[in-house]
Amino acid sequence: MEDAGSMGESTPFIEFMLGVIYKSLEDYIQESQKNVPKNVPKDRLSKVLKLIKENNNITISELSAKLNVTDKTIKRDISKLKNEHKIQRVGSSKSGYWQVLD
Repeated sequence: MEDAGSMGESTPFIEFMLGVIYKSLEDYIQESQKNVPKNVPKDRLSKVLKLIKENNNITISELSAKLNVTDKTIKRDISKLKNEHKIQRVGSSKSGYWQVLD
């Protein structure tokens, strides 16, 4: 790296720092991809449907525990299943139940 101070400008320093940041991001992305769950969403959706068919009173918390994912993930899955008209909620969120639409 050329001496930015002797050149009177900061371009070499900025280019160097951008390179360091870029390399750090690459390393972070590679490392984070190692932790991607093996629980494929499509497979999980079919498991959610199966569990609801077995127990139409099952809760979000119970689903998340059985499938080893967060409540937020189950809520996204439920939303997707509702949008695909595969399930619907009958009654309130507290005292209602799930209905599988065939």
